[in-house]
This record gives sequence, C-alpha cells and structure tokens, in this order.
Amino acid sequence: MDENLEKKEQNLKIIKEEVIDKNLKIIREEVRTNKLKYEKIKIVEPKIKKTANILLVEDDEDDVRLILRTFKESRLINQVDRVSNGREALDFLIYKISGNYPDIILLDLNMPKMDGREFLEEKNKIKEIKNIPVVIMTTSKQEEDILKGYGLGAKSYIVKPIDINVFMNTIKTFEEYWFEIVVLPSRI
Repeated sequence: MDENLEKKEQNLKIIKEEVIDKNLKIIREEVRTNKLKYEKIKIVEPKIKKTANILLVEDDEDDVRLILRTFKESRLINQVDRVSNGREALDFLIYKISGNYPDIILLDLNMPKMDGREFLEEKNKIKEIKNIPVVIMTTSKQEEDILKGYGLGAKSYIVKPIDINVFMNTIKTFEEYWFEIVVLPSRI
C-alpha cells in the first residue's frame, strides 16, 4: 500500500511540474507577442487637493506674511480672511451668520482689544459658530494657556517656532493635517 501511495505522489508531482511548465510557456509567449496586457500605474498626486477657507486671527504682520506665503506655495487653494484681533474675528463671523463660514480658524492668543482666550469664550456662546474648529498658534508655552485653550474648545495648540523654515514647515504640516487627513464637515 505504501508503494502505491508513493507512485501516486510521484505522478502528482510530475503532473504539477508539467502544468507549471506549460503555464510558464504560455505566459512567456503572451509576453513575447504582447498578448499579455498589463498597466503600469504611475502615482502622481494632483497639484490641488481641495479648497480650504481659513480665518486667520493674527496681529503680527511678519507672521501673517509668512503664513500667507506658505499657503500660496501649498497644493491647496486657500481663501484666507485675516483679522487682527478677537473682536474683529467675532464681527467677521457674526456678519457671516448667513453661511459661508471658514472651515477652520487659525488663532493667535496674545492680541490687542480682545485676545484669543476671550474670543474663544465669546465664540462658544454663539450656536451658529460654536462648532467651527479652532487651532491656536501662539508664542505662549505657558501650561495655563495650553490648558485654557483646550478647555475652551481649541482642537490643537501649536507653539510658533522662532526659526523661519521651521515656522513654514509647521504651517505646511497644519495644512496637510487639517485639509488632507482630517475630515471636516462640508459646512458648519
């Protein structure tokens, strides 16, 4: 019985080899005669991924220039509305109550008239704008500011780098994260 089993296994092995050999010959012939079709896929990212509407609340003109320069170099089409303090930001958003709100607010904390903390407190009282995501971008590293910012609903807290190149990379990372990775509601 063991002898019969061995013969069957050998026959099976021979058949497998013949099938494989035959298939290889067929594939080689198809490649040679161009009958085997394949598609070479080249992955290229589009230059423009999507549109982003940003409300920039920033009083420092140098930071504004750097942020806008970085946005211009990006793959996103950004509509950036800029105001210089929290009071102006609230007025801007209240004026927009009919719609077309920004997708996100990029907020400095330390500004004249109404600072970023006060802005967040007031924004949270207005149901139409309460859910617009806010990213704080400030020079403050104080734990108290970080805790208060998150406590008032900020979605991220970024400390502004001093080095210009690092600052611009931070803005690019902000854009990539918020407009390519995160899913935002179509309109708040």
